[in-house]
Amino acid sequence: MGMIGGYLAVDRTLIEQLAHGKRKLDDIDMEDFADLDIDKSWQAIHFMLCGELDNGTPPKGYVVPMVSEQFLEFGEYGAFYLFPEQVKEASLFLESLTEEQLKQLYDFDVLAKEEIYPIYDGDDGDGFFEYIAEYVQQIRIFYATMVRKEQGVIFYIA
Repeated sequence: MGMIGGYLAVDRTLIEQLAHGKRKLDDIDMEDFADLDIDKSWQAIHFMLCGELDNGTPPKGYVVPMVSEQFLEFGEYGAFYLFPEQVKEASLFLESLTEEQLKQLYDFDVLAKEEIYPIYDGDDGDGFFEYIAEYVQQIRIFYATMVRKEQGVIFYIA
């Protein structure tokens, strides 16, 4: 099955409750929230944009947020939250990112050398780019919708 990345759209109140330990992510019904599944692309997208496995300079680091200061206990791998303003920063970045710029950031050989998930022996560089680019587009759409709704997000790995 593998480690699948997902996003939940949540309001500021819930993010603040989670951030301050007043609620636990394990106690909410994830079915109650708009969501986005980005399959196994999460680590490759984050590494491609940020050049590192976690954290990452905003706004790039907010696209697949793995911000240590915004970590939540959840399941085996944890989760990370973004406030609506941070979602807006990421959305503006994604809106400005052209496919050509995305291609310039992409280096299959580096991803393979660094053993970035989910690259496997025999993967094709062009095919893998298309896989990543499709999910970047889905994140772009999801974040733009969340900006219009003034929502934050929770990113989790399951």
